[in-house]
Amino acid sequence: MNRSILFSTSFPLRESRAKLSESRRGAITPLAALMLVPLLGMVAFSVDLGWISLTKAQLQNSADSAALAAAEQLMSGYVQYNTPLQPQQGSIVATSKASAITYAQQFAGYNSAGGIGSLALNGGDVVFGYTGSNGTFTPGNGSSGFPNTVQVTMRRDSSANGVLPLFFAPVLGTNSVSMTVSAAATIYNASSISSFNTSAGINGMLLPVALDQNHWNQFCLNGASPDGNVYPDSNGVPQLQVYPSPGNAPGNFGLLCVGPPQNNVPAFRSWIDNGPSSCDLSYLANNYLLPATAESPKAWKGGPGLKSTLQSNFAGIVGLPRLMPIFAPITTSPYQAASGQGSNTYYNIVGFVGVKITQATGNGSNMNISVEPCAVLDPTAIYTTSTVIPAGSSSQFTTTFAPPKLTQ
Repeated sequence: MNRSILFSTSFPLRESRAKLSESRRGAITPLAALMLVPLLGMVAFSVDLGWISLTKAQLQNSADSAALAAAEQLMSGYVQYNTPLQPQQGSIVATSKASAITYAQQFAGYNSAGGIGSLALNGGDVVFGYTGSNGTFTPGNGSSGFPNTVQVTMRRDSSANGVLPLFFAPVLGTNSVSMTVSAAATIYNASSISSFNTSAGINGMLLPVALDQNHWNQFCLNGASPDGNVYPDSNGVPQLQVYPSPGNAPGNFGLLCVGPPQNNVPAFRSWIDNGPSSCDLSYLANNYLLPATAESPKAWKGGPGLKSTLQSNFAGIVGLPRLMPIFAPITTSPYQAASGQGSNTYYNIVGFVGVKITQATGNGSNMNISVEPCAVLDPTAIYTTSTVIPAGSSSQFTTTFAPPKLTQ
């Protein structure tokens, strides 16, 4: 009897459980349907948010590269604009800005963002301004009259490159988004070389010629050469005559060894044509000839008297940027440029200035070698950090530059 009772009572129990399971399944189905919409929204949010973040990062990379490329185009114009007695300042500003915009658009086009390649950059989205030593950016040319910063805005909107289409968000009524990013890059003067980077195995830009710092300062003030006269080029821009240069050490034009001491013309010919090698630069660094500053001048060995055979070498680098070492004379009354004479001359080097050869004519005592200020960014130069400042933030006219930096 017990077995029959057990059998008869267990069957209805199983049946009720089955019915309960079916009712649960029926309840979960509409619940899952209700949860599908927010679940889909979460998927749309996560996927599209990642897509937006990726596109924004790509757009930022484009803005950064465009700003840096544009800023580099300001260096040459900055020096030309501030050259003494410059008669074409207005056109220099206009030309420099036009070149910067061209390079910004070119480098923007090298990038892609959100599946769009060859990104476009509106000319109106390139803004010029001035960044002071405190890091504040102000649109315009600043008190110096020449901008030192380029601000670039890259877009994915209706005005450039199109809006960014989304994948799942259209289900929720959002088909696309617009975005803009900005970057700004500033050019930096650097006045003190602490050493040279020789690991890259490339030549430096040092010119084997020493110039009296007083002659350079006088030229920067009024455009006059050492003899007190102004010698304009064909565009009316003053040139600085470095030879003939009265008062230099007897028998020495001012040739300077920019590597291990040499007294032969071939060595100087190579230095003029190609600049010092990495081995030459290592010699300067290893023999504690740097940093050379007004507070701590370094004695660099001079070379032999100028040979007429070097005139063609100087002529061969006309227009090319070079670093010219400047020295402090031993005494000014009576004037003595350097210690020793001829091939035993030593100049007290106190710094370096950026120049380009503009004239190299004649021979012997009739030879004329002249230079003009030029923006120089020597890839081997390592600058003292404290001397790297936004261009124009110092009253000193500096022609040597560190690489541009992102400032926004």
